[in-house]
Amino acid sequence: MPTSPATLLTDAQRAFLEPPRVAVVATVGEDGAPHQSTVWFRVDPDGAIMLNSRVARRWSRDLRRSRRISIAVLDPDDGYRWLGLETELESLDDDPERGLEGIMELHRRYHAGAAGADVEAAYAAHPRVTFRVRIGRIHDHLEDA
Repeated sequence: MPTSPATLLTDAQRAFLEPPRVAVVATVGEDGAPHQSTVWFRVDPDGAIMLNSRVARRWSRDLRRSRRISIAVLDPDDGYRWLGLETELESLDDDPERGLEGIMELHRRYHAGAAGADVEAAYAAHPRVTFRVRIGRIHDHLEDA
């Protein structure tokens, strides 16, 4: 369970996160080394962030262990406009069927609904986990010039 209450997104921040932008997540490995990956995400109505990963990915393993992940979302048209989110794990779901549902939902979000049986079969070939993380701190650079 998160140790701090969720930080609420402002309307402007929520609007910035609404389009299907790719995020960069940062974790710290068992050896203390930093690690970054690009991911798809969704903001839930309650402000939590949903992420989905292959179980074996490093960032997924790091998040399970440390329960913390940093997320950066950039404006693709202006890299100086971005949000940084410091988050803490709220829940994880290892159920294979729900994991597949989660990645298919994200696939439709990022690919305007396109998802055939071949896409689903490709995702189903690798066990997946779905995470919900709570925002603890926001670094807002949406109005930086």
